[in-house]
Amino acid sequence: MAQKDLEAPRDPGFRVPRNGFPTSPSDWLTMDHLYRKAFEEGLILTRSYELVLPEDGMHDEIINQRAAFVESNTPLRFKGTRRVPIEFAGGRDTLNIYKEGQHTPPSYSYRGALCWTPETGFNLITPMIVRYPISELLLVDPETMPSGKMIGRDQCVIDLDALKGKRFGEPIRETVHRSKKRVFLPEIETFERDDLFLTDKVPRAVLCQFEYDGGTIYPVDWMDESREFLSRPDVQAAYNRAFAFSAFERKTAGK
Repeated sequence: MAQKDLEAPRDPGFRVPRNGFPTSPSDWLTMDHLYRKAFEEGLILTRSYELVLPEDGMHDEIINQRAAFVESNTPLRFKGTRRVPIEFAGGRDTLNIYKEGQHTPPSYSYRGALCWTPETGFNLITPMIVRYPISELLLVDPETMPSGKMIGRDQCVIDLDALKGKRFGEPIRETVHRSKKRVFLPEIETFERDDLFLTDKVPRAVLCQFEYDGGTIYPVDWMDESREFLSRPDVQAAYNRAFAFSAFERKTAGK
């Protein structure tokens, strides 16, 4: 997951999956925005700085464009390419897409983790599975601000064994891949750190559906967690004072 920068307008410091929202009607019909944003918001390299491309050749143009952008705006340099099997998993939720004027049957149907955010409405998220040892990969964030300036967020790798059963705000151990330290570094540094598992509902919606080692990773459905959270008297009191839901949720986690 990418760790949002501390200047992010919403949920600063939270961990989020690579995801995008539809910007045109055609995106809803093809779901191409899911795959496009998966690479626009994160490039994958081998430890030899080879650019990782999907084995089936899909989305090569998008990945190469982002790589060229990174090289033209930072000291990072890529050394060749490597083909790796990459697939997108589903989930329990089903999103049915209807064309205007149609009611049954749906024109398109997709499976994933369906959740809602204030900025974008409903989102369908699908995990991206890279069939390559994570210990032999490097991760870099090529995402930009509206001004075009690269953000360079930390890319956080959390072992699923260590994450299983963890809830919002609980301590975790993670490996950080960092390419920016005020200015971008010519090499990606990696290091271990202890932190809190701070996420919005999008990754929790995915993790409470994703099957691993005989069960789900996140221990509670995000809707159930939301109801549980909103039923607390201290949360209701804060909600009545101000509509700063995410800020208060962060405060209750000790941050």
